[in-house]
Amino acid sequence: MPPTGHPPPPTGGGVPAASPSHPPTIASVGPSASQGPFF
Repeated sequence: MPPTGHPPPPTGGGVPAASPSHPPTIASVGPSASQGPFF
């Protein structure tokens, strides 16, 4: 744990959304997939 007191979890929380490997479409459709109006 760093002395700053800020843990390094941004990699796991922000990467999926801002990850260039995964298109933003998946991130946007993910929450909407629950309703499934598009599918």
